[in-house]
Amino acid sequence: MTSPSAPSSDIVRVASFTAFVPRFDELIATSTRMALYFIHSRRWRENHDVAIKAFLGRPETT
Repeated sequence: MTSPSAPSSDIVRVASFTAFVPRFDELIATSTRMALYFIHSRRWRENHDVAIKAFLGRPETT
């Protein structure tokens, strides 16, 4: 008899905060729609300020 396996956590990658900056910029650059809620991290906002402003400046983005 085998015991059931634990459910997967859906965690794809574990890394330091700064390791995700390029991925967030990539996601923002390739999106056509974005919903932003209050982002508490000042550092996150500073890291992605340029990408978010570029997103807002593109036509057909919401």
